[in-house]
Amino acid sequence: MGDLQNEKVVLFLVIIVATSGIVLGNILSWKVPRFGDRTNKLSAVVMVENTPMVDGVLPIPRGFPLELSPERAEIVESATTYYPHQQAKQLSVSYLSSDTMQEKYNEYRSYMLQAGYNLTEGGKSSDTRTLSGDKGSSTLSITISNTDGKTLVELSYLSK
Repeated sequence: MGDLQNEKVVLFLVIIVATSGIVLGNILSWKVPRFGDRTNKLSAVVMVENTPMVDGVLPIPRGFPLELSPERAEIVESATTYYPHQQAKQLSVSYLSSDTMQEKYNEYRSYMLQAGYNLTEGGKSSDTRTLSGDKGSSTLSITISNTDGKTLVELSYLSK
């Protein structure tokens, strides 16, 4: 990919990660802090840890479910977000695949059904497909889209 295309992919991923943080904040039902209430202000503390590269390759975050391991050579984002006051942790991986968007969608949909997730399907446009599901105290969210002739798969695993 050219430098401009790399910049576009990185910008796109930054936007997705920022948006997912906002969405997860709502999912975790944070209390709105009242004026002068220091305890509620602390509940909004979030710590993001980007996964360091190993020998020039970006690995999946430590603790990521192995059955969800993506195509490692194509990983473009890998991070762990900690929500200490909710005792929750989100493991995020984004990767590019040469498989079609529909192939990846079918693969993850089948996995989630077989693994016993309460599945919700959404985003059925031609550009983006989404899957999410709960299983016990975990939530798995998947966004699949087309970018520069490849399929971008974004996996988010939230455990409480």
